[in-house]
Amino acid sequence: MYDRNSVRLSLIHALPAAAEASGVSSMQVLSLGGLEADAFSDCDRVVRRSQIYAVMQGLARKSGDATIGFRMADASSPDMLGLFGRSMLVGRTLREVLALKRRHMPWLQRGTSISMATFGLKFQWTHRMHGSDPGEARFLNEGIAAFMVKSVRAMSGDEAARLHVILPHRPIVPLSRYEEALRCAVSFVPGNELVIRFDANLLERRNMLCRDNRPELDPARIAAVPFDCGLTDADLLQCLLRMFEVAALMGRLTLRDTARTLGFSPRSLQRRLAGLDATFEEIVDQWRHRQALDWLDGQDGGTEKVAARLGYTDASHFIRAFRRWQGVSPTDFRRARARGAPADHNLARNGN
Repeated sequence: MYDRNSVRLSLIHALPAAAEASGVSSMQVLSLGGLEADAFSDCDRVVRRSQIYAVMQGLARKSGDATIGFRMADASSPDMLGLFGRSMLVGRTLREVLALKRRHMPWLQRGTSISMATFGLKFQWTHRMHGSDPGEARFLNEGIAAFMVKSVRAMSGDEAARLHVILPHRPIVPLSRYEEALRCAVSFVPGNELVIRFDANLLERRNMLCRDNRPELDPARIAAVPFDCGLTDADLLQCLLRMFEVAALMGRLTLRDTARTLGFSPRSLQRRLAGLDATFEEIVDQWRHRQALDWLDGQDGGTEKVAARLGYTDASHFIRAFRRWQGVSPTDFRRARARGAPADHNLARNGN
């Protein structure tokens, strides 16, 4: 499933703080989604939801924290979530806030529907992401669940409020880890709906976060602000190049994985690149050629290490490719460079 839905980067505005707290370079994590190092300088920027998934999954792997979505929710701020977040500061009651959140979700994220219902003494909030694979969306769903649980408690003024969270994916860590992080009951039900249940009597409580000088919410902004994450040709090529180094190290430098991250099907990405008179394989090959020359010139540019950084499973495959590029082996290339001899005649001849 290829999630083409658009979201604002502000949805994960807490990622840099979570990465720093985990000792992980946010720049490297962002590159997994094809995003530049200063991407968060404009949190209203629109990207593909699939890029968000790749970034969050990368942070989870590099930090070793399978519940990184919960950590990000702890560091999040309503003020950073635009109309959706400011709803928490405007609604006079919890019911009013939740209705505003549903109304303003399209400003933050497309391809999402929210429903609310009361069953006897229980209220149910259901958040559904359309066109998403629950496994891919796991970290984002957990972050949304943690943010909503934290918000309900803060707005109602009841930190001991009893809630029940139902997540639409399989648990990755013991159930106790989820319940400890959310401080409530947690269940896992296959599907694509994140469900949060709590006592309906909380709905009429005064919103403890409501400000006297309440910020204005302009519904017209939902339609007025462009919500297009279409990549120009130049942007697409830059995204690919940012993704390659980290993807190669992770063994994910493939057309399928790259296309999924950018919200394309493999065939659609190939068609897009064909319009640029290129193929995915050619772009990867050119990137590997340039990087091999740079890394072999470095002090720590041994053949085995460079092969691994370029995503080759066997150094012999790299050596054959290098002979095709340069006409010599990587070892001979380094020796020639050490003597000051020109060993890059093929590079100049091919114009790469």
